[in-house]
Amino acid sequence: MTRHDGFRKGSTHPAHARRGCPSWRQNEPNHGVFVCPCKAQGTENRPPSVVSSGDLAMKRILALLFFLLPISAQAQVPSFSTWINTRGSALSVFFVDPATGAFSGTYVNRAAGFECQGVPYAAVGASKGTSVTFKVDWKGILIPDCHSTTVWIGRLAGSTLKTRWRLDYIGSDGRPHTMHGKDVFTKQ
Repeated sequence: MTRHDGFRKGSTHPAHARRGCPSWRQNEPNHGVFVCPCKAQGTENRPPSVVSSGDLAMKRILALLFFLLPISAQAQVPSFSTWINTRGSALSVFFVDPATGAFSGTYVNRAAGFECQGVPYAAVGASKGTSVTFKVDWKGILIPDCHSTTVWIGRLAGSTLKTRWRLDYIGSDGRPHTMHGKDVFTKQ
């Protein structure tokens, strides 16, 4: 049996064969109508029980709203922003991937009593909703290597980022040590 478009029952439509579409099949409840299961557009050879183009447009709009509204409604660390904490240190965020929330930038330590001050170190992190995490490895080639790493984990509320941090370092005794603390950053 040949269809009006020249394809026989059981043959594969060339446009869908590239996508791995199974062979055209007869739609049993509507005898004589051939439907490709992966075809999502056009209604000329599909029964009304299959998604119509109006239904498809509505589903696309709903899917778009479902995916875009949560992203735009969530707080996120913005690109090209600077955050200063109560100790005077600065986190500068240069790039934020809107799809993942991953960000990169620099961190300049100005906290009294700590080494590696006044030099920008690479900072990488991620923000998802109001949760923010970032890390600084206090190591470098052309900058001082302080043999330490700090990780900040916190919550974003408007222009304030409240964090807890953990500093892992090698002490003067040559052994690993850990310090904990809190920081509050304000967006400048």
